[in-house]
Amino acid sequence: FNDDDNFSQVLNEVLYLQRLLVGEVRRLDVALEKTELNLSGWKARGPARIMLLAGFCFARTTQGDGFIDLRNCELTPKDGEQLARLLEAHPKLTSIDIRGNETLGEQGTNALIAFMNAQKALRNTAPRSLMGVGGSTGSTLHIPKQVPYFECLMLCAELESSVFSEGVSSAMGGKSKSGSTLNRRGGHAGDGWQPLIWAAKDGNMTIAEQLIKNGHDVNKTESLSDKGSSAWGPIHWAAAKGHVAVVNMLIEKGANVWIKDKHGSTAKTIAEKKGLKEVVESLDGAEKAPNRINGRRTNVFEAPPTVMP
Repeated sequence: FNDDDNFSQVLNEVLYLQRLLVGEVRRLDVALEKTELNLSGWKARGPARIMLLAGFCFARTTQGDGFIDLRNCELTPKDGEQLARLLEAHPKLTSIDIRGNETLGEQGTNALIAFMNAQKALRNTAPRSLMGVGGSTGSTLHIPKQVPYFECLMLCAELESSVFSEGVSSAMGGKSKSGSTLNRRGGHAGDGWQPLIWAAKDGNMTIAEQLIKNGHDVNKTESLSDKGSSAWGPIHWAAAKGHVAVVNMLIEKGANVWIKDKHGSTAKTIAEKKGLKEVVESLDGAEKAPNRINGRRTNVFEAPPTVMP
C-alpha cells in the first residue's frame, strides 16, 4: 500500500500509523478473535488508516469470514483504492459497510465498483459486499428511496453482483417510506434476478435510472419459462404498482409500451384493470405519440418507416 518511489510519503504514512496504533491497539486486539470490527464513525484520519486495517485483517486469529463497519468515516479517494486492493488480497474479508462516505469521490468509488464487477466472473467463491451484507445485519440489504450519488453507484454494483429477493413484508405488499429490504440469496447474479425489474416494481427512481445508465435493458422481461411469473418487464411492474414517475421515465428511456406478457396484456391493460388513471393516461399518450414506432421512442425528427405496398 506504499509508493516506495516516494520516501517522504512512506515515512509520513509510517508516522501516522504509529500514532494510530497507540490509540487503536486495544480496540483492534479485542476484535482479533471476532468476526466483526465496528469502526462506524471512526474519528481517525490520515493516510495510514487502511494500512492499519490491512495489518489487522492479516493478523486475525479466527478463521471465519470478516466484516468491517466503516460507515460515516469520511473515507478518501485513496482510501477507496486501498480498500479495493485489500478486499482483493484478503478473500476472508467478505463484507465491509462504506455507506455514508460520499467523500470517496469518483476515484475511490470506481476502484470499489471495479472490484465488485470483477467478482461476477468468479465461481465457487463467497459473495462480497460493500454495503454490509453478511455482517451484523445478516443477509439483508436496506435500500433507501433517496441515495447519495456515489453510494448509489456502489449500491447498483452490489445489486448486479449477487442474487437478491424481496423481504417478506415487501413481497406481501408492505411498504416503507424510508426504503425497502432485500435478502441476498447468493452470488453470481443471473437472468433470474433482474435489478431493474425490482427497482421499477419498488418505485425506486434513483436506482432504476442508474441501472439503465449501467446498460440494463428497459424491455427485458421475466423469463417465459418461470412458472411463477407472468413475464412482466419493468414497464409492467411500474404500471401495476402505480409508479407514474417511473413509468414516464421508462417511456423516456425507450420502453416498449406495446410489449405483452405471457397472458397477452400490455402495461396499459394492467393499469386499466387496476383503475390507475394517471398511469393509463401516460401509457395512452405514449402509444399515440408521433415520435414512437411500435411503442418505442424514436427521434422526433426521424421519418417513419416506409410501408411497401
